[in-house]
Amino acid sequence: MPKSHHRETARLVRHRRWVLGLSQEDFAARLGLDVTDVRALEAGRPSAKTISSTSLVTLLSAGAAGATPIGRG
Repeated sequence: MPKSHHRETARLVRHRRWVLGLSQEDFAARLGLDVTDVRALEAGRPSAKTISSTSLVTLLSAGAAGATPIGRG
């Protein structure tokens, strides 16, 4: 069972991807991650790659600076 901070991270990652209207594949491509890394993050499991706090902030703010959400109208 994921630890509470992993569950919270998973919730934030899924929500951010949903807000941007991106598939896991598109989200992974934007962040330079593998799809399996995004799936692991969304499942609350640490991914194979170590993701730093800075990278996590980047991940959660991805697309915030003027990007138009894809797939949302």
